[in-house]
Amino acid sequence: MEKWIVRLLAAVLCLSLVACGSGSAGATQLGLDELSGYWVADDGGWFRVYDYGSILVFDGPYFTNEFDYATEGNKLILSADSETKLVYEVTQGEETCLIRYLPEESHVLEDASQYYSVLYNDFSVYPESSTHTVELTLDNWADYLEFQPTCRECYNSFDELTNVYPDGWFLCLKKDAPHIVVGVADAAVEYRLTGGFCRWFHYDLATKELTIGEPAEDRDYPYGDENGDRTWNDRSDRVYLTDNFIPWVEPIWTEDTCSFIGGDYETKEITRIKGTLTVVD
Repeated sequence: MEKWIVRLLAAVLCLSLVACGSGSAGATQLGLDELSGYWVADDGGWFRVYDYGSILVFDGPYFTNEFDYATEGNKLILSADSETKLVYEVTQGEETCLIRYLPEESHVLEDASQYYSVLYNDFSVYPESSTHTVELTLDNWADYLEFQPTCRECYNSFDELTNVYPDGWFLCLKKDAPHIVVGVADAAVEYRLTGGFCRWFHYDLATKELTIGEPAEDRDYPYGDENGDRTWNDRSDRVYLTDNFIPWVEPIWTEDTCSFIGGDYETKEITRIKGTLTVVD
């Protein structure tokens, strides 16, 4: 009987060390089951995170890296080298583990700060078992994808912003899709853009957000209609369609914004599409 009781207590102790949500007020004793899966940021970005021996691998759009990791109570510490330490607090939410970035406890060299900036976020973790695939069709693509303009910043040799100009129209993953999208596979699109005209775009210098403004009726559009097809890079959250740069137009600067003229189209159509999306249930 005594041996049976000892074994039972040992089993309970082992479970308490790995159970997400044990401890006080949602704190968790961290295990790989809680850290592995899809990390989805508040801004819609995501990574597939999995362990490979003694390291955690982060694999997502525009960023792939490996980190040594350690845990201290409910804190996760990622280290890429002796100068890079990213610290997170992990708690148990109602349905997922929540990972909150702690900038005051983290340290990254200034030269590498931009590279690691995609990890300066709070994340929700969804296990791979909570995902399924959706086949893209002409009937459902607009539920998950949308046309978006983008712009590009230009800096001088002193890292001073000198210009902002239109970079093109893209087909992007929607942030308000009916499911959280965490992967694109074997996708391709065929598109038709007609009725080109010039439009103002406004770029917020603080938030880096680009908003679509009013038509620039005093400017003639220098290009014709656009037709084409594109293959979607599986490691990207968007696919480039066409340039919308308008030459010989100087931007207008204020203290908070940079406004410039770019190209737009009265009609944007997807005429064919294929591929699958991985989405969270």
